[in-house]
Amino acid sequence: MPRKSGPAGDLRLEAVELTRCVLCDSEKTSPASVDTWDSAELRQWRENKLASQWAFCDECGALFQQTRPADVCLESFYQASLYRTQGETVEIHEGWWNYSRSQFERFVPWLDLCGVKIHRASQGRVLDYGCGIGGALHRFQKRGWECFGLEIDETLAAFAAEYHCLKMARKPREILTEKFDLIFAHHVYEHLARPNDLLDFAQRTLLPHGALVLVTPSWRFGNTSRIFEAFSLMDTVLVDHACLARQAGVRGLRVVAVLYQNTAPGTDWEVAMVFQRGDNGPLPPPAGREEMERTLEILRNTSGNDQVMHRIGLLPR
Repeated sequence: MPRKSGPAGDLRLEAVELTRCVLCDSEKTSPASVDTWDSAELRQWRENKLASQWAFCDECGALFQQTRPADVCLESFYQASLYRTQGETVEIHEGWWNYSRSQFERFVPWLDLCGVKIHRASQGRVLDYGCGIGGALHRFQKRGWECFGLEIDETLAAFAAEYHCLKMARKPREILTEKFDLIFAHHVYEHLARPNDLLDFAQRTLLPHGALVLVTPSWRFGNTSRIFEAFSLMDTVLVDHACLARQAGVRGLRVVAVLYQNTAPGTDWEVAMVFQRGDNGPLPPPAGREEMERTLEILRNTSGNDQVMHRIGLLPR
């Protein structure tokens, strides 16, 4: 299903250097050794003698890209890369289609297990924040929910509206007056120029009983010593559950459940968290703990990993 888009090569090349943590605004940061994942965007970036440098926030525990593409550049990179395989066309092949439809479904057993039942309701209003082609909400459409999508890419937004019948918005401000029973954000937080805007949006638009399900890659419990070689030029921040809980807590969101899991067998870890409005209490223990402990034991017994493990907090500094 090809779709027309803007020129894939029309990228904005402009860098910004942050002097404070992108999440907590702290100046207490340390350089982090990150070898940004090779990509066409990174090669073009370096050809223009621009840098990508990372730092670790000693205050909140965020790993963030300190010298990175400016906001407008991040937008143009995002809109010129995903799904675009044939110049000015967008090819929605079967793999992307299945991936989109599985994004929420793979968390349903965990949500049931930890007592979150809102996705089982017979009706409601749900938003996919950064919906891409829009397939993640198909279970809610079958139940008669009112389904919304937020997507910055004009072509993908049009696809989501046409093929998945989502009520689309291009910017969060367009739907700030709406209220939602459920907000789903799958691998979006780490790409935002100001990641906590997503948490502020959820606090403002969730109904009192509503829930935010947020999924993002995590630097903690990485499967391999190459954990710091997996971040792309379009990643702005990587967190663990404690860091994300702090960001949510100061915004009036409490943590209901935490899950660590592989994105796929043999890959690195992602953290999924459920938030609701209210004062933050004790942080729930993460699910997936046994698998995490096995991963940590492997890392501890692998030579040459000390530098990585000090950096991600697995060994005393």
